Amino acid sequence: MNRASRWLLAVPLLHVDEMSGALSFYRDRLGFEVSSEHRDDGGAEYAVVSRDEAALHLSTSPGGPRGGGATVVFVHAVDAIALELRERGVGIELEPVDRPWGTRECFVRDPFGNQIRLTEPRTDPG
Repeated sequence: MNRASRWLLAVPLLHVDEMSGALSFYRDRLGFEVSSEHRDDGGAEYAVVSRDEAALHLSTSPGGPRGGGATVVFVHAVDAIALELRERGVGIELEPVDRPWGTRECFVRDPFGNQIRLTEPRTDPG
């Protein structure tokens, strides 16, 4: 094992069918800000949305990942976030629930089938 090597950061890349609808959902419904947007010569679009310390990468590239995956986003105050999202009209797929592995989780899904798992580590996992 090379002791100098190490993994630094995982960044979710989510496929979306069309960028304007995706940016509207992530900005207007989930409260993210658009950090960057790009279009390549072939017309594929790429964007980064961020909220606090969380960043998600979105792509319309036909060679990229397809919708339907799940992304875990660690959060603080998952119940307050779920309330905020409901007030913004976001359907909650799984209401906040305590899990036996020590987290409290809430699931939402974007219009392209990507599940966003909002996960808060519990301080009292027992």
